[in-house]
Amino acid sequence: MVVDCKAFNDNSYETEYMGEPASLVCCDAATHLGESLLAAEYARYALYHHKNPVKRCLAHRKLAAVSMMHDAGAGEGPPPNE
Repeated sequence: MVVDCKAFNDNSYETEYMGEPASLVCCDAATHLGESLLAAEYARYALYHHKNPVKRCLAHRKLAAVSMMHDAGAGEGPPPNE
């Protein structure tokens, strides 16, 4: 895609959906490792950094999933023995 406006030359990747950004892939990796706070940080970064509505929607969904997992206690380690 050729962009005529010089202001958007370095952000042309934002104009088309080309898969998940690296920050959301890192969010998934942190989630699978049980690092919910780090995963939320990656999702927030993607939410604030990207201007593409599709990528922002993906970031919102990941952030919601991470916050639900964190509220449920996922990633906190095994439950204590009684």
